[in-house]
Amino acid sequence: MAGVHFRERMQGRLYLLAEPLKEIAATLDLEARIHAGDRSASVTGRVTIEGIAKDAPVQGTLGLLALGVFFVTDAGARWRMRGEKDITYLAPVTSLTVLPVTVYEEPADGSEAHEVARGTLHFDWRRDLGSMLRSLRPSLF
Repeated sequence: MAGVHFRERMQGRLYLLAEPLKEIAATLDLEARIHAGDRSASVTGRVTIEGIAKDAPVQGTLGLLALGVFFVTDAGARWRMRGEKDITYLAPVTSLTVLPVTVYEEPADGSEAHEVARGTLHFDWRRDLGSMLRSLRPSLF
């Protein structure tokens, strides 16, 4: 099946709910593959969250407005990062490049996930748009 492949980097700051006054750096590097006709891409990549996860593998989905990825922290906990863009016509570039995120811990016993962090990731289009566009490739999956 035909589709498109590209890479994207988002960086920003999170705060843990247990320490709301302490901001920590976060970087999410994604490699996305979207099949023709699909509304979202399957993604793999790496996440680094200061003091939580260093270059941890991620897997999930990325849509035009939403992100959902899973990863394992350095301590071995399974976490899920979820984000949704808030589109406004008054600031179209900002609303397409800023992603508010919420991070949840997924307990190993299968009980309900609980929120552990919130923050904002940014796609720096001035710095990273060129590399993202160069990574854009048609592909057959």
